[in-house]
Amino acid sequence: MKCQKCGKVLDSGDVAYHLAISVFADFDAAELAEDLNMDLQEVIQNLRDSTKGLPADLIEEEIHKEFDFILCSRCKEIFCANPLNLPLRGLKIPDSVPDPGDQ
Repeated sequence: MKCQKCGKVLDSGDVAYHLAISVFADFDAAELAEDLNMDLQEVIQNLRDSTKGLPADLIEEEIHKEFDFILCSRCKEIFCANPLNLPLRGLKIPDSVPDPGDQ
């Protein structure tokens, strides 16, 4: 098995981390309440019209997408330190994180 970020080979017994990311469409509850007063058949027809000709997998990805990765300890630390990969403004991620028992 390999870390899917850096390619490090993970031998049997090595610590590995499963990273599961689920991205899904958010909705506006107020807009949904307004939509409840709409004709359901009209809503369905509008959806059909707006997605006509688009592949089903593309439509599905607009609503929900999942990612699964196996990471080594180092790549897990980097991801957890900055999961959105935001600019660090001069901060550096340490080479290792001390064990909580060592403090």
